[in-house]
Amino acid sequence: MTFARGPSALHRVFLALASAALLVIAFPSFNQSWAAWIALVPWLVLLRDVKARAAFRWSWLIGFVFFLASIWWLVHVTLVGWIVLCAYLALYFGVFGWTVAWLSHDVGQGAGGRGQGTSKNPFSRAPRPLPLVPSLIVIPAIWTVLEYLRSHLLSGFGWNLLAYSQTPWLPIIQFARVTGAWGVSFLIVLLNVSVAGVLIGRQSQAGGDKEPPSDVPLLSACCMLLVAVFGYVLWQVQVKPQSEGAEARVAVVQGNIPQEQKWDEAFQERILTQYETLTRAAAMAHPGLIVWPETSAPGYFGIDEDVTQRVLRLQAAVGRPILLGTPYPRVTPDGLLLMNRATMVNGPSGPWKSYDKLHLVPFGEFVPGDRQMPWLRKVLPPIGDFTPGQSYTVFRTPVASGQWRVASGQLKRGQSTVEYAVFIAVVSAALAVMALYVRRSIQANLKMLEQQINAEEVS
Repeated sequence: MTFARGPSALHRVFLALASAALLVIAFPSFNQSWAAWIALVPWLVLLRDVKARAAFRWSWLIGFVFFLASIWWLVHVTLVGWIVLCAYLALYFGVFGWTVAWLSHDVGQGAGGRGQGTSKNPFSRAPRPLPLVPSLIVIPAIWTVLEYLRSHLLSGFGWNLLAYSQTPWLPIIQFARVTGAWGVSFLIVLLNVSVAGVLIGRQSQAGGDKEPPSDVPLLSACCMLLVAVFGYVLWQVQVKPQSEGAEARVAVVQGNIPQEQKWDEAFQERILTQYETLTRAAAMAHPGLIVWPETSAPGYFGIDEDVTQRVLRLQAAVGRPILLGTPYPRVTPDGLLLMNRATMVNGPSGPWKSYDKLHLVPFGEFVPGDRQMPWLRKVLPPIGDFTPGQSYTVFRTPVASGQWRVASGQLKRGQSTVEYAVFIAVVSAALAVMALYVRRSIQANLKMLEQQINAEEVS
């Protein structure tokens, strides 16, 4: 039995779980970055032989397993929220699978699919995937658009984008300076589509297809693009002279405080002592900045007198600015709002510059829709009720040869513009190719239908 000739249900389960497993090991704590470059191959092979509705179900299952395994730590915050969030995020995988299957089966058939001779319905022929060149553009673009939407809808959940799996490979992620994470994800999916296309072509040939897809144009196009990308990366990393400027050393401390102890007053002293010890140890390396995790201070810095004085004394002792994560209650005409705040502590007296987090985590820092559906708070375990901030902040701190800055929540304006311009250009090209292909497919189907009607009238 070949992939192209309708695998059994057990075979499909194997393909789905193989993709889910490869996606999981590509991310922490396994950190097998190579797995991302082939993780979608079994999934794409599976989509070759299922209808759109079944493709949605199989793809949703792949996404659900992947998110359950890759954000398992959220169970320490909320078990119910973890399951609900994973089920929601898996919908994007389902939409991806449905779209690819729809293009391959319901649209791709009109471009010369197999099995043309016996069926009276030209729309019911055997499935045939998109031609190779459109696939190389359209399928990666679909994935990239869905990642973008997932990162922005309902406040957005941008964790575990495919590009993030490549962070251990520093040369690869240099391409993100041009396209952002979206371009890296696009490249990963492109290689997956190429490998899957080769496998499907070989299986089609083994199954007796007289006109199997050619491997040569597919591999040539993919290799040329990857060579161009890696050439750019090498030029950026090894050839292009780096801009001169002040260097700064940054120390990050992580107390690894269990979630159930974080807001328990009985553990306040222990948490403060632990971060004091870590901060003093980090200061021995003479960093320009020491960073604490978000909401790491066990109290309201600037309001809670004991916590505030302990942090100020610590900062004075180490002689280094501390970027402190702390919850902060803000009084507004609408009432008391709790902010997830980062404060730059660099002196004994305020006001200290601060940033209130703009992009909050659903089911971790807020419950989506709880204003419209208050009963959600009753059925879910205790979850943060933070309010997003309103503006960006750039912190400035001195170094030996001038000043350097820590930007929160925003890239440099020019870089951001380039990234979105490239993203829009790729998506526009993909939509143009898809529209052209759909138009030709519809025309081909209508022409065949007209010929069939004329043949029946003659007979």
